[in-house]
Order: sequence, then C-alpha cells, then structure tokens
Amino acid sequence: MAAFDAMFFVFAIPAVVFAGVSKGGFGSGAAFASAAILALVIEPGAALALMLPLLMLIDLAALKPY
Repeated sequence: MAAFDAMFFVFAIPAVVFAGVSKGGFGSGAAFASAAILALVIEPGAALALMLPLLMLIDLAALKPY
C-alpha cells in the first residue's frame, strides 16, 4: 500500500467530509465522487477500499437515530 504523505491527506480529508455531507442528504448521492477524488492521489482500488468501510460506518451510524 502506498505511504500516506501530506498530499494524500490534503485530498482525503475533504473527500471524507464531502462524503459525509452528501450522505447526510445535502448532496443526493454525490458521495461517490469522494472515491474519484481519492483516485487522483492513490490507486482507484485503494481509494474504493478506503471509502467503502467509511460509507458503511456512516450508514450504520445513521440507523440508530432512524
């Protein structure tokens, strides 16, 4: 796996925040763009492997209030 340098975090943090906001109802399905943003910095497969568990945790956390 690639080493996570400062450039990775410059792209990763906004991508995760963007995914959280869009999953919260403000982006209507735009959470998939976060994996594309990360794919600019790391391999696309690694970007998906990083984002899928985060998106699943967001869904799991949203089930409790529901």
